[in-house]
Amino acid sequence: MNNLVNHQSQHLIRIILVALAIILLNVNISAQSDSLKTLTETIINNLLDEPSDEKDNDELFELIDDLVSNPIDLNEASLSDLQRIPGMSIWNASLIVEHRKKYGSFFSVDELRLIDALTDDFVDKVKPFITINPNLTTNSTNVKNDPINIFNSLRSNLQLTMRSRVISDLQERRGFKEHEYEGSIQKIYNRFLVKYGSNISAGFVTEKDPGEKSINEFTSFHFALKNFGLIHSLVLGDYTLEFG
Repeated sequence: MNNLVNHQSQHLIRIILVALAIILLNVNISAQSDSLKTLTETIINNLLDEPSDEKDNDELFELIDDLVSNPIDLNEASLSDLQRIPGMSIWNASLIVEHRKKYGSFFSVDELRLIDALTDDFVDKVKPFITINPNLTTNSTNVKNDPINIFNSLRSNLQLTMRSRVISDLQERRGFKEHEYEGSIQKIYNRFLVKYGSNISAGFVTEKDPGEKSINEFTSFHFALKNFGLIHSLVLGDYTLEFG
């Protein structure tokens, strides 16, 4: 009898510990998501000098969200990579690349301030989108075939990102008041992205407008390879499916 009670007690303790771990993990993920969203919105507000339409804001939000989550490595970036950064002109991108060719790899993002033509204000604006990868070393090829290093490489370079947004109008449209639409009043946007380093990415987007019934009335897919073996650049997509 005592053995049965002890076994049940141990089982209950394990359940409680697992539940606490899940709760703490969700709190951490939620905090990181809220922090990233706040940072992205702050950057957008700093970039937008005048009002723009909702579609432009959505595209800018996605670009900045992606760059903040996956900043561009100054020591690997090409001219086209750098020009993805909001506010980065081809002239400024050229200055950065030329500085790297002349003096070697950057050791710090703030090293950009040493380039005379780049102002401190410009560097402050682009800092959220750039990084220096400390793990890139010239002798890294010596451990490429080690299973442990392969696993660690996969773990450190594989990134999974999911973002959802739900937007509701403060004022109910006439069509909803008269029950002309089958769907909900909310606009719902979902984005799932898988990236491996800066070489491989794949993902899909689902979206519904207010009044549409299904959350995937609009769906698009993409797959991209960059500097992978003999492939310099390959992009498949966006494949788009529309329903309704």
